[in-house]
Amino acid sequence: MGNLTDDCEELLEKGELHPSEIQLHNDAVEQNINKLNELHQYSEQIETALNEYEENIMKIEEEISNNTLCN
Repeated sequence: MGNLTDDCEELLEKGELHPSEIQLHNDAVEQNINKLNELHQYSEQIETALNEYEENIMKIEEEISNNTLCN
C-alpha cells in the first residue's frame, strides 16, 4: 500500500510541475477508453454472429441427419 501512495504522490508532483501535460494525458486516457468501448461492442457483435452461425450449423446438421435417416 505504501508503494501505491508513493507512486500517487510522485504523479501529483509531476502534474504540478508540468500542468500542460495533464490535459494531454487525460486526452490520451479518454481516447483509450473510447477505443476499448468500441472494441467491446465489436466483441459482442462477433460473439452474437458466432452464436447465430453455430445455431445455423446445428440446424443444417439436423436436417442432413433427418434426410439421411429417411432415405
